[in-house]
Amino acid sequence: MRPALIAALFLPVLLAPIRAQDDGAGVERTFSDALALFERGQFAAAAARFDSLCERVPDHARSTAACIMAARAHARSYRPARSRALLERFPERFPGSRYAGEAAMLLGDVLVKLGEPRGAWKPYGLAWSAATEEGDRASALARLDSLARGEPDIRILDSLVSQPALLPCAAAVLLGCCEDAVARRNPRRAEDALRLLAPRALDAGQRARRDAARQRIAAAAAPARIAVVLPAPFDDLERNLVVRDLRDGLLTALDMHRQLGGAPVETELIVSSSTDSIRRVLRRLAGEERIVGIIGGVFSADASLLSRAASGCGVPCVIPAATAEDLATAGGNIFQLNTPFAVRGAVLAEYLATRNPVPRVAVLAPIETFARAIASAFIDRAKELSVPIEIVSWYAPGTKDYRSQYKTIAGRIPPDDSAAVLFLPVPSREQAAAILAGARAAGVRATLLGAGDWNHPALFTTSGMEGLRMEFESDYAVHTGFSQYLAFESAYRARTQRDVTRHAVFGYDAARFFLNALPADPQDRGALLRRLRAVYIGLRSPIDLSTGQANRGINIMTVQGGRISRLTTIPAE
Repeated sequence: MRPALIAALFLPVLLAPIRAQDDGAGVERTFSDALALFERGQFAAAAARFDSLCERVPDHARSTAACIMAARAHARSYRPARSRALLERFPERFPGSRYAGEAAMLLGDVLVKLGEPRGAWKPYGLAWSAATEEGDRASALARLDSLARGEPDIRILDSLVSQPALLPCAAAVLLGCCEDAVARRNPRRAEDALRLLAPRALDAGQRARRDAARQRIAAAAAPARIAVVLPAPFDDLERNLVVRDLRDGLLTALDMHRQLGGAPVETELIVSSSTDSIRRVLRRLAGEERIVGIIGGVFSADASLLSRAASGCGVPCVIPAATAEDLATAGGNIFQLNTPFAVRGAVLAEYLATRNPVPRVAVLAPIETFARAIASAFIDRAKELSVPIEIVSWYAPGTKDYRSQYKTIAGRIPPDDSAAVLFLPVPSREQAAAILAGARAAGVRATLLGAGDWNHPALFTTSGMEGLRMEFESDYAVHTGFSQYLAFESAYRARTQRDVTRHAVFGYDAARFFLNALPADPQDRGALLRRLRAVYIGLRSPIDLSTGQANRGINIMTVQGGRISRLTTIPAE
């Protein structure tokens, strides 16, 4: 929220009369200081001031505004759970408040950020109902509409459409879902929306939109075709298993799409290993009108072959798992869903730049391997953002004893400096384990910020982790309790008789991302290319192509008591 808008929102509260029994000057000063900190982007410090005010004078005229601003500050300082707790208690603490709609809207946003979009339906509905300004109603409606478009089971809207006070809002959302489903040639989803609307009293305009949607549902279309291009078998068993799992995850997603009545889609599976053979295949595909796109490229080598061959052919090409840095630069039709390593380093520097105060940083990184690319990108972006890097210590890959590196770092950042950050990109689980052992032995108290190959629970279950604070980026953070995941897990097991793996989820997300972007006319490749530049919340990680063709969305994980959990998700700026 811009400073001018914050001031306008809370000006009436700032000017409200102060009761005689309160320390008016102190409350006024605390609130003003906290608001100034918020406007300067010092969100953690602002949250502490607002929290203190809420606790000290819970019944003061400032308390309502202080509670909302505390929730906003916590959300902006990567503590959405604290923000949620404040907002869920808001109706009970401040019944009848004129800021009820503002609090409900913010609660919905926080729940979405926490990965609980289904919990956001009710708060957004309440925000719409409580709104007195048309702009606020439109904002709540837009959020509900966005949730509805990302929700596989549209019947969840029944809880909204059944409430008379929310019927106009719910009807608008359902009609939007219906029209979107028709545009995506998903008749079953459109019909589910129409069934929910059928018994409701709609106005003339809504009835006209409903009838038009019914007519369009009746129009059948020939199935679109997606080419799945995978590398030929390797001599390496592990690589073959990765290809197998990604392929089966992708094909399971397409099966589920058909079973749910999605737009008719056929699949052509192509296995190829040379540049010439891929080019021949792509020339053929580009000439077939019903081929709407290509999904392929598992490892950087085969993905590079595919991206170079697909460059300029006009067929949208989605690369699910490869992380090479130059894939998406091959052509305007190439989209890379797994975040390149250089992008991860830059985004982590941006993450540190949001902290208040901005921490002093030491970097410990290998002089070779992909972790070097992460470190270099981190250092370059940190310098641009004025994040203070006190020292960079390089080591040879395979190093097992880090005493000399930690001693060198201690010369610039003492081991007991808990306000500092030690940035640790690693190329392997074994390297991460050795670095952790070194940090324990050196008595490091700085926050350890990892990048690369850190997401292994067994790394953090050994004794000695108690004194270490660990955060790291990850391209894999599955919410296994989500209905969407459970549906995929059931379908995948039925298809393969195997458990879901990391790369199976990558395949599923790639297929869902592509299907989500299909336009009304699948042969309109230009429209599909435009729709692929979007944000999609997948099962394992966000896919954020809103600012380019390579994914910039990553998860930040934290470790507490040996347990890994998601701390926050960083979208593209």
